[in-house]
Amino acid sequence: MPPIFRFCPLLFASVAWRGRLLSIVQICLEPINRTFLVALLFLGSLSCLNIPLSAEPSSGSSLISSSRYLWSIPEVTILDVAPATNGTAVLVLQDREKRLALSIGANELGAGTRVPIQSAKMLAASAIHLAVAVDGSLWIGGTQNIRRSIGGTPLSDGYIAKLDPTGHVIREIEIARNRENTIVDVAVLPGGDAVIVGREDDANWLARISGDGEIVWEKTFGVGKIASVTVLNDLIAVMAFEAIEGSPVGAGVRVALWRFDTEGRLLGRQLVRQEPAQTPGSAWLMKVVSGQGDLYAASAWTEPWSKPPSAKPLSVTRIAANGQIIWQKDVPDTVVPGRLGPMPCPRTAIAPLDGGLITFCIAAEGTSLFYLEPATAQIVRDLLPNKTERVCNGSNGRASFMLPHSDSSILIFGTGGSCSWLQKVQLRNK
Repeated sequence: MPPIFRFCPLLFASVAWRGRLLSIVQICLEPINRTFLVALLFLGSLSCLNIPLSAEPSSGSSLISSSRYLWSIPEVTILDVAPATNGTAVLVLQDREKRLALSIGANELGAGTRVPIQSAKMLAASAIHLAVAVDGSLWIGGTQNIRRSIGGTPLSDGYIAKLDPTGHVIREIEIARNRENTIVDVAVLPGGDAVIVGREDDANWLARISGDGEIVWEKTFGVGKIASVTVLNDLIAVMAFEAIEGSPVGAGVRVALWRFDTEGRLLGRQLVRQEPAQTPGSAWLMKVVSGQGDLYAASAWTEPWSKPPSAKPLSVTRIAANGQIIWQKDVPDTVVPGRLGPMPCPRTAIAPLDGGLITFCIAAEGTSLFYLEPATAQIVRDLLPNKTERVCNGSNGRASFMLPHSDSSILIFGTGGSCSWLQKVQLRNK
């Protein structure tokens, strides 16, 4: 690195103190001609301010070949993204007035057709989650009517709706039991029924919802707080916390995976991460996805009560459909500084890709991408720098969601200060 870059903090501190930029430059770099000096000083200032000089990864990148923004939508935030079977995506959008809309048929060419959500019940729901069935129909789940009883007990109602492929509501189901019912994830069975997971009071709550809006069956198990569900053919997989035997209530939990058939019969349960968490309230990420005939379970959390406060990095476990663990891998550099101590990456997404798994971690300098190879989980990593070209009327925002586009590219959806956008990242041969 040129000396001007290494010594730039001292240089500019001296400038602020003396107010004589030219004389200091002349002393430090007298042999350099004036034209070159101006250019060198400009580049040095960018280096000092940590402003990226290029929007593309360096020529030595091991994973990323290129990237480009494809489009942006003004004045909206993306709340969720789900892939459709026709190769497009469906987005849940929210504008500054908190109005919701669907964007159906989003692809490389544009954001698709926007359909405003008119249902008052759906507009009242929070923590919206979306899944798309094979026939193109949509399932949207969330939580509404959050409140407390007279005695201070948390109460809420689950909400799930089925929509046709054009985004119009077919039926809505409210689960109002004067208890704490939440819906935190939604998946769809091959036949079109929805599977929801959430919380009922202090337990995880799993239910199958028919296309007619009836609860076919439901189960409670484990420690209710955060959970994720996915479908692999006729297998339902739920990732959630379970209590450690002998630990006080509400503390001492581990991450486990439950496997059910479509009739709700338990097929098996196994730990996917051995190390315990202090409390289910400290979870930051819990997500299970399916791909290439296997399951991928990812978790990360904070330990705010440890001395000093600490965090567990992102850990991914690959599990066969029969419950056999193929590999488990901690992903390095996925703990970042936070206001109250270390924390996992504030925004993380995972997606099966080319037999392996790809994930990202948002950092100050850009988006770190990690590809875990299929057989051994060997990690190939790269950095997608923050862009110098701006989108969203001056704010390039940060990545929020990711979908595999092909075996050699991914689509990253993000939101800036004034709009949301789609970025395509082309990958090298892994």
